[in-house]
Amino acid sequence: MVGFLRHHGLIKHQRAVYALAGRLAAFVFPDKCVKCKRYMTRDRLIPLSACYCPQCLDPPLPFFTPPFCTCCGHVFSGKEGSNHFCESCLKTKLPLDRVRAAFETHFSQTHIDYIIPIPLYKKKVRKRGFNQSYLLVRHFILLYLETYKNLPPWQLDIHSLVRVKQTPSQTGLDIRQRQKNLTRAFDCREKRKFKGKSILLCDDVFTSGATCSAAAKCLISAGAARVFALVLARA
Repeated sequence: MVGFLRHHGLIKHQRAVYALAGRLAAFVFPDKCVKCKRYMTRDRLIPLSACYCPQCLDPPLPFFTPPFCTCCGHVFSGKEGSNHFCESCLKTKLPLDRVRAAFETHFSQTHIDYIIPIPLYKKKVRKRGFNQSYLLVRHFILLYLETYKNLPPWQLDIHSLVRVKQTPSQTGLDIRQRQKNLTRAFDCREKRKFKGKSILLCDDVFTSGATCSAAAKCLISAGAARVFALVLARA
């Protein structure tokens, strides 16, 4: 009983700390709608308000339904049939176990050890002033605490995966050019911590999959057992 009370007290303390950290972060880095770029105030009763302002949430954003590719999450045009591999994934298997875009059912039943936003090259972060992938995940711990009243079973890691190569824009490049562009673009610090672990990468847009694939290969070479990807949108 004493142990339970201590644990409960620790959870309450950590919730308070994360809530305070969230308020301070919102003061220094106020929330912006990822669609229209307006500054906004998040409604804690609506999880998507961490990303979208009320105007962009009305009408409601669409939820994707099957059938879709069991690997990359590409939604097929027909409304009938079961999920299966798409032509692209049949030809070239991604190093990712599963990719899902927002508004699909995804990882609630999947064991995850680390959540990692795709990093930007340090000069690009300084020029832009933010990493959009980090902004998408920065409230994950607080959202989990508010929803489940407990600490998440995964850790948010924003330091171990780094971008070590400044790559030119991917716009206009085909899949092979994109893959070549991202060769050795990422590196892993603290490689031992990922051995045998399951990792969820988060990014804003999934186009060809070259960026998430390059990051996944780096993590797998560091010993990760499985790498998944969750993205805000598919291009």
